[in-house]
Amino acid sequence: MPDLIRLGAISCAGGVLSYGVMALLGPTVMKHGLAIDEPIFRWTNSHQVKKWGAVMERLGKVGNPWTTWGAAGTAAVCLGMSWRRQKWLPSAALGATIVVDHYATLALRRKFNRLGPPTSPLGTYPSGGCDRVVLMYGLIANMLWRSSAAVTAARSWPSAR
Repeated sequence: MPDLIRLGAISCAGGVLSYGVMALLGPTVMKHGLAIDEPIFRWTNSHQVKKWGAVMERLGKVGNPWTTWGAAGTAAVCLGMSWRRQKWLPSAALGATIVVDHYATLALRRKFNRLGPPTSPLGTYPSGGCDRVVLMYGLIANMLWRSSAAVTAARSWPSAR
């Protein structure tokens, strides 16, 4: 139970920290963002390599909520089955990450209320896609690394004797 409480405290602290960083960056984006959005958007569109368009369109969806939540759910089940101790930790950590990220993004959207890019005017700042990619896939990668490092250490221990 203390581990679960510690996980909750760390999750809440991470959400508050990420909100704080984005709240510090937000006023600059709100003040200067519109002046650079359109020129960067036009330049990017005029310099695209059309053959890569489909690839980039697909890669742009990697941070969508359902995609990242599906990856997190799958990883939680697989990692939970493969961990020797604390089998609840992957699902609890990834579940807490989904909840904290969702509410931190909603709080930032309410605070800034900024329109999205020209092709998605109903979008918002922040969209949450980039932070979901870094947060979810980073956490999954970290858990996979810890899981494989533990297995490697356990296998090498008898030979070290």
